[in-house]
Amino acid sequence: MRHSTLQSIGTPKRMTQTTRYFVMSMTLAALGPAANAAASDHGRVPCTGGILENLSREAIVKTLAGPEGLAGTVHGIPPDRNGSTAILTVRDPNDFFQAKQLSLIPQNPETAEFFGLVNRNDTVCIKGRAAPFGADQIHLFVTEAAVLEVMPDRYPELPPYVYTGPTPNVLPQSGQIQARIHGVEEGLLVIEVGDRVMPLFLPANTNLGAEPWRFDVVTLSYRKRPMPGGLSHLELDRSASNPFQVTSSIRAQNGSEVTLTGTLAMFPKSPLITLDTFALSRQEGGFETTYTLVNLVDPEIFAAIRAKLAAAWDAPSSSITRGRNHFLNSSVKVTARGTLNMVSPSQANPQILIESIDDVVIDTSDER
Repeated sequence: MRHSTLQSIGTPKRMTQTTRYFVMSMTLAALGPAANAAASDHGRVPCTGGILENLSREAIVKTLAGPEGLAGTVHGIPPDRNGSTAILTVRDPNDFFQAKQLSLIPQNPETAEFFGLVNRNDTVCIKGRAAPFGADQIHLFVTEAAVLEVMPDRYPELPPYVYTGPTPNVLPQSGQIQARIHGVEEGLLVIEVGDRVMPLFLPANTNLGAEPWRFDVVTLSYRKRPMPGGLSHLELDRSASNPFQVTSSIRAQNGSEVTLTGTLAMFPKSPLITLDTFALSRQEGGFETTYTLVNLVDPEIFAAIRAKLAAAWDAPSSSITRGRNHFLNSSVKVTARGTLNMVSPSQANPQILIESIDDVVIDTSDER
């Protein structure tokens, strides 16, 4: 994709954050896959995504440097949309459920602008080379990028989500923090500090003891690790006494009977999920937890549960706001009774397994 195409559309230099967010979404939606044809105008092969053999570093770098580039879906971008970096998800062509997160570093103003425009779950193609950082986490220098498919924003009129947690740059040089596990990658943990997501590098031969699971709450000792471009990353400080402690284990709660109340949440359909997914959202120990509401045994009961939640979501009195990677309906409270289900260390969200539609109670009263 020729990034001058993005530039030629133009956006006002001064606009509110809400307007800018709306314009960025509409700009990419207007371009669509056809915008990639501009790359061939100058004799270059359009960036459409070559064949990825597997998820090894060698295969990823080979595809990235190939004539058709590397395709994936945008997993995360900086909240301020400054175009300094992005996280790309690529999936194993032989096993859809195996994926790897790649750190992208734009190498020119055009790619920086591109990654200031894209949104989570957009499908993109990149070209470039491996960054020589020597980290287990794969970092890629991006010299060219193209949008292959835009994931429409369900509510483009809503303002962007406002983060409140600290960034690595504002944390002290070293110290102890409470965090929650967001993901596990080779050589690092992805952690949440408040509502911010950041990497925590693990020194070679680090033994954490028990296997960390997504949604485990931990207390950890860290020190800052300088990176090129002025970015700060965190590294586990193994010189500290007991530097990694699990204070709340999600795995220990698997199979327990629960009755939970929270705000109705919705994850819109995406390249990974074919239907809108409903959940209840709760603040627990300084972190938001979204419990998806499902029945994995009886499709008819599950359909009835989804219909009940969808009707509450679509009610005229709905008050919908944007969450970090989902939407919230603050006018609807949900109480769900069932069995907590968390069976994989990388499971997207804990589930509440619901046996009957009567185990889901909707409250839209104004007297709460």
